[in-house]
Amino acid sequence: MAGHDDVYALLPSGYTIFFGSNPQETADLAAIAYRSSSLSLIPAANAMDGFSTSHMQSEVLLPEPELLKRYLGDPSERIPCPSVAQEILFGARGRYWQLNHFLEHHSLEFDPEAFDNLKDFLKKNENQLDQDSDESLLQESLQWVPLEIQGSWKRQWVHSHRKGSRQRVPALVDPHSPGLTGGVQNQPDFQAGIADHLSHFASEVPRIVVQAMDAARTALRLGGEVTIVYRRTREEMPVRKEELEHALEEGIQVKYLRTPR
Repeated sequence: MAGHDDVYALLPSGYTIFFGSNPQETADLAAIAYRSSSLSLIPAANAMDGFSTSHMQSEVLLPEPELLKRYLGDPSERIPCPSVAQEILFGARGRYWQLNHFLEHHSLEFDPEAFDNLKDFLKKNENQLDQDSDESLLQESLQWVPLEIQGSWKRQWVHSHRKGSRQRVPALVDPHSPGLTGGVQNQPDFQAGIADHLSHFASEVPRIVVQAMDAARTALRLGGEVTIVYRRTREEMPVRKEELEHALEEGIQVKYLRTPR
């Protein structure tokens, strides 16, 4: 039979190859190949004979859309890692690890006693954190979290992935995350929830802006002439209102809808 040379070329590549002997098998194997590839994270090829199958007139029963949705699942949903190897490489480390990772980056913003109490609280409830679907533990933890970072703390809590889980189909490009696209999202850190784009854009960017504002105010107090250039409007500036007002009161100039030259 003709047309098999391209299939043979895949043999040393590590692909799983499904070969349909008739049009119905080929149609069925399309869904099977997708599901097996998404669970194993091994590329799959759905092949058929170049002429005897592809040029054959035959009636084919296609699976119903609802059946495909149930069988294939939502590509963006989180699933338990099917193997130990995947859990090591791609599995999320769990809410306990991710919240402690957050605390390491924000330790200076906490009262020392409150920081220690929160760490003890997380350690005591380590095994219950991933099951906190009603967010009762989250609400209890807020008593030790400074008011100005409670929003960031809540986002980190809510978006922390269950331990040992991964995204069903790892995202190559996330349209909701313009700063983390391409290969970055296929890295183990992203799959583990360390590089959480929601927390990054909702928390880290404003934090960087606050640092820039502090640097500008410090430079002004040291006798420099300081002008902040921002490419969008004042309303879109990702900084707390009081931070911007204090900077303006001290004499810092802010130019909106500009870009540095």
